[in-house]
Amino acid sequence: MPRSLKLKGPLFRTFSINPVARAAAAESPADAPTTYDVTVSTEAPVIRYDWWTGREFMEVLGHGADEVDLSYMRAGPAVLEEHRGLQVGIGEGVSLDPQAGKLGAAIRFSKAEPRGVIAEGKLKEGVLRHISVGYEVRKYKLVSTDKEGMDTFRAIDWTPYEISLVGIPADLNAGVGRHKDEERELLVPIEGSEPQEDSRMKKVLDGNGRAIEVADEDPRPAYVAERAAIEMVEREVDPEIARANTILDFAKSRGVQELAADLVQRGLTVREAAAEILKQSATRGAAQPAAEALSAVPAKDARRYSLARAIRRTIEGNLDGFELEVHQQIERFMPKSQERHGMSILVPTRFELGAHETRTMGSGVAGGGAEIVFDQPGQLIEILRPNAMVIQSGATVLSGLSAPVPFPVQATDVTVYPMDENPAAAVTDSEVTFTTALLSPKTMQSTVPIPRQLIVQSSPTLDVESLVRASIMAQHDRKLDRWALHGLGTTGEPLGIWKTPGVNVEDFGAVPTWVKLIEMTSKIVEDNADIGAMRWLTTPLMAGVLMGTPRVATYGSVFMWEGNHRNGLMTGYTASSTNQISKLMLDLEATGGTEHGIAFGVWSELVIGLFGAIEVVVDPYTLATKGQIRITSFQMVDTVIKHPAAFCVSTDARLA
Repeated sequence: MPRSLKLKGPLFRTFSINPVARAAAAESPADAPTTYDVTVSTEAPVIRYDWWTGREFMEVLGHGADEVDLSYMRAGPAVLEEHRGLQVGIGEGVSLDPQAGKLGAAIRFSKAEPRGVIAEGKLKEGVLRHISVGYEVRKYKLVSTDKEGMDTFRAIDWTPYEISLVGIPADLNAGVGRHKDEERELLVPIEGSEPQEDSRMKKVLDGNGRAIEVADEDPRPAYVAERAAIEMVEREVDPEIARANTILDFAKSRGVQELAADLVQRGLTVREAAAEILKQSATRGAAQPAAEALSAVPAKDARRYSLARAIRRTIEGNLDGFELEVHQQIERFMPKSQERHGMSILVPTRFELGAHETRTMGSGVAGGGAEIVFDQPGQLIEILRPNAMVIQSGATVLSGLSAPVPFPVQATDVTVYPMDENPAAAVTDSEVTFTTALLSPKTMQSTVPIPRQLIVQSSPTLDVESLVRASIMAQHDRKLDRWALHGLGTTGEPLGIWKTPGVNVEDFGAVPTWVKLIEMTSKIVEDNADIGAMRWLTTPLMAGVLMGTPRVATYGSVFMWEGNHRNGLMTGYTASSTNQISKLMLDLEATGGTEHGIAFGVWSELVIGLFGAIEVVVDPYTLATKGQIRITSFQMVDTVIKHPAAFCVSTDARLA
């Protein structure tokens, strides 16, 4: 059996295009669709990856008459728009030029499909600048190996089957497009394992630079299309592709890759695009890098991600598919020093996990999971949970951290003195001093036993996936949100706003008054700490009291809190309520009394650090005798306030 290459498919190639509209025939009606001639493929090489050997290789698509199967192309391939998969046109006619190593096609757009009219307009305007062809390879031939050990394989039996028009592909070297099938492994046999001479006639370049076939005795040096194409790529890079690639790479590094297409299509230079990317990424506190989130993954693929399936596969010792790819991608960016815990899975942070909770579930026990196993499932009625509001209020999120992050804090300022024209003494030196605010990792952990039977028995629409994501995983967000507000700074907890030294404090001593609320805002302004958007947070019951309390007793029609619980207004600033703020406070402590917390401040000054990624450890052994699997999650986090004076919190605020 010949040696094979193992690839991930389907395969795509992307080329810059310069469409040429065909002249309409004299007898054609005035509204007849225009046909465009485009280049679908060439013999330019691209780098591929062999999953058998873990080595890269050069792939060249052969364009000999016996190398390309044109059955799909002659039947009229679909012309698709961007990555949505919507058919906007059809291929009509195909032309193969073996000497030039080029495959061309004629395409026309649908007048009956509105998106077809739009796509044609974008093509004419130059907004759609690339064409992507989907293809399958059935056999390669090894044609050369360079001095660095890089093999070049020529596809000698391949089939193009699909055409897509794209503004900016995800990978300008390999191309993108709509998948013909779900991603799968491709085993492509190789004709021989040693470099072989091309069986066709010798090729040389004529006076016009075209490749022509001649007798072997011809004294002119042989022309090898693959080598010439490689030299061309090494000698000259398409500046448009280089610009697009640079912008895309930088946008990905800042977690805003969805902006890349627009920036490229607007024709911005790399410098202009970089400034826009930095501006946008700086205002997105909750943005996660591609290593830890599924934000860079198409929505269809993101919906395919199943933690329940990943758990099952891990137990079986055979993690595979999309879940394995996400795990491997996250692992590439994990801190080398972060300890892994045995049989574990790395999970995107958008599916955040619970903290310090233990529950008992069983598919045959009421309250233990039996409720989510149905013959005819209805809608899952989830437990009611408090809203996590800190990040929504504008807290800054730093993710993907691999080590403690120190923030130098200037403690004293420069002093300016008046000076005479001829002073008797020198001006006193200013002593500017600094302290440090430190983000250092603190571990969050959740453990929950899940019955094996529940994983197998749950229905397709209401399975353990819903339970794990909504119940366990969402608790990570809420616990971190709670710590940011009331964390003790001891016993492994981050330090929250109420316990941070330097935060302003307003003692109410009774039901809040309008004057006391104004004093809270004034303390921040007095400290020159009104350096960003400010917002109120309090408990729902306290918000209700403020909604019904007039600002001034003699003018009862204007209340302290205007609007609703989610989107209110108080003293001119946005106000929201959440049960994450304690209603059992005693002074600055979150428990021990009956006081309700009120917080006001510049929430972007609160920094939340996420170290590494979420790790889910699957333990099928400890509770095996009970038929259960123990699922434990770990994540390292911390919080710090850059300027404590940018916040003011209440003490002794009561409902009555």
